[in-house]
Amino acid sequence: MTEQFTAEEIAARFAALVPSVKLVNALSDEVSPYIDTLDDLRRNVDHLTQMRVADYWTNEDFTAVDAAIITGENRISEVEDNGATRPPTHKMVRVEAARRLRALAGTYTPEERETWAAQVDEAKALVADENATAPLVTALAAADNITPVTMAGYILGHNSAFATASGKILAAQRAILAMDPLPADFATRAEWTA
Repeated sequence: MTEQFTAEEIAARFAALVPSVKLVNALSDEVSPYIDTLDDLRRNVDHLTQMRVADYWTNEDFTAVDAAIITGENRISEVEDNGATRPPTHKMVRVEAARRLRALAGTYTPEERETWAAQVDEAKALVADENATAPLVTALAAADNITPVTMAGYILGHNSAFATASGKILAAQRAILAMDPLPADFATRAEWTA
């Protein structure tokens, strides 16, 4: 049974093909046939192919779509036969460092992490003067049924450990970014765990 669409709906469906055509063409225009483009190519060529055979089209010009399907299928074959691994970029190394920093922060929410600087400031004030005003640390201490000074010690200890671990990640990032060329195994290098 043929689905019935208005002219506006058909035009919108046709317009929705344009991003897939552009992506297939862009990936096919890359100098090297990189393995990491294969899923995107397949998904978009499949989408174009499925949409092309729909039975509700009227008089749309499929020249660009048909060309993208052929170009994409050819590129898929080329990648499958001769695909290369994309050389690492500085951005890829920075993304890996960011992933490691997020993992280091663990289950703490961004909102909670926004309080860390205030917690550290109050903790330092309490270590210097146990009568210092520290509403955030005092509230946290009360929730854990400990003294604010004890909580301050925990906060400063966690802050020091976090700074040390963050420093190692950022130092590894800097060391890897200084390598020329960037190593293909940048994400598993020993520098991250040194």
